[in-house]
Amino acid sequence: MADGSEATANVLSAIYAESNDETADLMAYESELQEYITLMDSIKRLEACRDEAANKIKAFLGSLCGGESEGFKVSWKSVSKSTFDAKRFAKENPNIDLTTYYKATSYRTFKVTAK
Repeated sequence: MADGSEATANVLSAIYAESNDETADLMAYESELQEYITLMDSIKRLEACRDEAANKIKAFLGSLCGGESEGFKVSWKSVSKSTFDAKRFAKENPNIDLTTYYKATSYRTFKVTAK
């Protein structure tokens, strides 16, 4: 029986890693599909509310790295990250074969849209 755990999602992704061109009749899952759409809409609204609350706190903090209240501690520190620009490197060094350094990843995407 499928549940909402990450373990189940990982197993399903492993078992059904490849897809074919066939489609299924999902009429028996109409209520699950509606629930999925409803939950996704709720998540979007909740994320917007969360982001608004975060932005209000960030606007108050300004350039400060954080703050505290009786029940909370907030950190908003600057972070730097360096990445290797493989595309630019390949363009500037066309004689170097980089194909053996690329790691290919395959996955399936799950998307539900209302008609």
